Amino acid sequence: MGEARSDPSRHRVLVGVDGSPGSVATLRYAASEARRRETGLRLVHVVPDYAVMSPTLPMVPSELEATGRKILEAAATQAASLVGREGVVTSLVRGSRVSSLVRAAEHAVVVVLGREDITMLERLVTGATTIGVASRSARPTIAVPPDWSEPPGTRPVVVGLKSTEHARGLLCRGFETAAGRGAPLVVVHAWELPSGYDDLIADRVGREEWHDRLASQVEPHLGEWRAAYPEVDVELRIVHGQPARVLQHTAAVAGLLLLVRRLYGLPGGHLGGTGRTLLRGSSCPVEVVPVGVVADLETGPPVPRGGAPLG
Repeated sequence: MGEARSDPSRHRVLVGVDGSPGSVATLRYAASEARRRETGLRLVHVVPDYAVMSPTLPMVPSELEATGRKILEAAATQAASLVGREGVVTSLVRGSRVSSLVRAAEHAVVVVLGREDITMLERLVTGATTIGVASRSARPTIAVPPDWSEPPGTRPVVVGLKSTEHARGLLCRGFETAAGRGAPLVVVHAWELPSGYDDLIADRVGREEWHDRLASQVEPHLGEWRAAYPEVDVELRIVHGQPARVLQHTAAVAGLLLLVRRLYGLPGGHLGGTGRTLLRGSSCPVEVVPVGVVADLETGPPVPRGGAPLG
């Protein structure tokens, strides 16, 4: 089944809507993102190509589509109240949620999805749509907590920096986002060695010296963007601790957490354990930037690379 209405510009904020209570927060966030980017919204609802049916009360495809259209129409009405009716287009598609949203996202500027609050059993049986899309989409994907609302004041943008590989592109994304929001930028690198080695490093080198070594690798990548965005206040934090816990704690007072989807022998990259944990549990929206997008941002004058990867 194709699009319900055409989208001439195509380059819009794509929003996955499913009629759940969390869709309200997702639409609010997507509308804010569209206003910042001066673009419109494309709402996509995926009608599943399967359904659990009772032998005594079967459900036919037309009933699923009718329900899907009602969900999409309700979301479109709400979206129109946020960005104006001319700024909203809709699509109703059939198939796998993850695959359908990944295909729909090919020409989006960013994908905004609600974070599912599902049990471990449900995750094992049906999978998590948000994590699946964030793991495969060629476009940045933002996961919005179901209770999100526009916070008062300006909250910092946090960049979780795992290594100096692709650091320049990820920092470019961070500075652009912070400048667009008029927000400060916090760059966080959390490090932790295997059990037993932490004490050895602390005893032989000292945490302060280890901190300085790591900071010297990151600072060259910050220099260019500090000069390009002098209005952005930047703080670099090198923190000893488990990365997911450190970033989750930092994100508690953030407006957005930025992560890169790194390459692990797969063409589109792979979302590791830290990214999955943060997508499931962060108290602020999390944006996963594919390595291909980051690589595009790295084009331009070269900058010094400070030593070996941190991760």
